[in-house]
Amino acid sequence: MVTDVRPLGDTVKDASAPSIEDILDKQKSANEYFRNFHQQCKEEEDYYFLRKQVPVPDGSDPVRPATARAIIDVAADHVDVNNLSIDVPIMLRSKARAERLQKYYQAIWANIKTPVKRTAVKHSFIYGQAWLKQMFVPQEWNDSPRMDDYGVSLENGKIMLVDEQGYKEATKDFLERRKLLFPFSVENVNPREMIWDDSRTGPKWVIRQVSATVRDMKQRFSNWTTSRGPGEMSTFSEYWDDTWYGYFADGSFIHGPFRHGYGFLPFVPVTPANTLDWDAGTPEDRYQGILKPVHNLLDSEARIISQIHAIMHTVSYRTLDFSGPTHLAAQARDNYELWGGMNVIPPGVDVRPSPFIQVPPDLLNQLSMVQTMIEEATFPNVVRGLRPKGVSTGFGVSVLAGMGRLRFQGVADGMARAIEILNSGFAKLLENVVRSSVTVHARSEIHNFDETIRPADVKGYYENIVRLKAEAPEER
Repeated sequence: MVTDVRPLGDTVKDASAPSIEDILDKQKSANEYFRNFHQQCKEEEDYYFLRKQVPVPDGSDPVRPATARAIIDVAADHVDVNNLSIDVPIMLRSKARAERLQKYYQAIWANIKTPVKRTAVKHSFIYGQAWLKQMFVPQEWNDSPRMDDYGVSLENGKIMLVDEQGYKEATKDFLERRKLLFPFSVENVNPREMIWDDSRTGPKWVIRQVSATVRDMKQRFSNWTTSRGPGEMSTFSEYWDDTWYGYFADGSFIHGPFRHGYGFLPFVPVTPANTLDWDAGTPEDRYQGILKPVHNLLDSEARIISQIHAIMHTVSYRTLDFSGPTHLAAQARDNYELWGGMNVIPPGVDVRPSPFIQVPPDLLNQLSMVQTMIEEATFPNVVRGLRPKGVSTGFGVSVLAGMGRLRFQGVADGMARAIEILNSGFAKLLENVVRSSVTVHARSEIHNFDETIRPADVKGYYENIVRLKAEAPEER
């Protein structure tokens, strides 16, 4: 019998908002459930930022090679997030509608100027998972129009507004007042900040936890009152499901809960499926980055290089030994000019160079073996542009590089599936939240157009196909 101990959540479709007690209970149990995964994420960051401790003798400087960072950076470089292939399948008697939706998605990604796609790829490689948060930008302000203020009713699970025209006009006025030319945003969320409904049916709710100063929190939520000082740290959390959202701290809501009206959960996971199972088991086993299998090898490489460094440090500057009567040897030592042309040596004093210690060849052989094992467990160094021994033709190198890049395709596939979900979310935001036409502009080396899209162009059609490849620039 298999017992599923993961925290469960229910889709909130009724008219009642979630209580703070229910959310805090979810948060407590989920924090315990994800504790090992969060610690694992911190350990991966220690390797990436070269913070991992290296055991060395007293008086010696540790050397932490940047192998872990190079692995992540090179892997991220080979997932081509800048050339998305987005396709909307042509519907019967509606080719023009499919083309408008396709241009709509292309223009949206052209308007997202932050490097969210590349950062998500890096998170996927280092943590084994990434999260993207999709937002209708006006909801980031306290004074933005809310659907509940315009009469909300539910009809077949869809939000209907009594004063829909008033809501549209208020939203339009808000965008103009805030000078928001582009109303959508996508944000990276570090998995260390996330706890979520980890059941096999997919996340129904998420909670993001961020440590922030009271001053920063009050600047965003000016109506929040607390007895803490402005410089004190506090845990600031936000709760989202497919109907409600709210921000809370110190056990009480500071904003919300409000109905967001998206019709979906705006947090999208990027799952590259780097381990054996992607939907069963504990989070620390299911979500593992590319560095996880080589932690011991990275530690061993750092120790060996530190040993070689310590040996070379002691012998790189040759010293001199003065032998003979003590007072004469001391006199010769004080008057000896190391870089001088002539020196006078008292009778009976002998000057010789100190013994030279060679780096043991076994140490160099072990370093080579460890680096080869790291290469085998991650990807071949030929992907980085290093020519392997014994290969003299360009064709052979290109074949080896192409085979090595297959290691990155899992992340590329996971990122493509996440972008498909985000594209569907952009269509739902237009249909459910904006509820009026939106004009988006595409300005890039590939696209140059202005596309006006209306909710009538969507009509519940959210299907799209995204292709993303793990490749080198010369292959495009």
